[in-house]
Amino acid sequence: MCSGEADFVDGKFDYIASVADSSLENISEGMAGGEIPEVAYAVFTHSEKLDSLQETYEYIYGKWFQN
Repeated sequence: MCSGEADFVDGKFDYIASVADSSLENISEGMAGGEIPEVAYAVFTHSEKLDSLQETYEYIYGKWFQN
């Protein structure tokens, strides 16, 4: 999850691995919790190694957004 401009530092994004949970109570030390507003989102899954993430970006920005 990349949450916006605050994550964009020095021309790079910070990413957070995220999971859904039913409560923000009792979050483990060292972890962060937050709510994501209910709206329509496009979700893309990258299930390959991190060094091939560029291919997913190329699909999103080069093909998906074109439609």
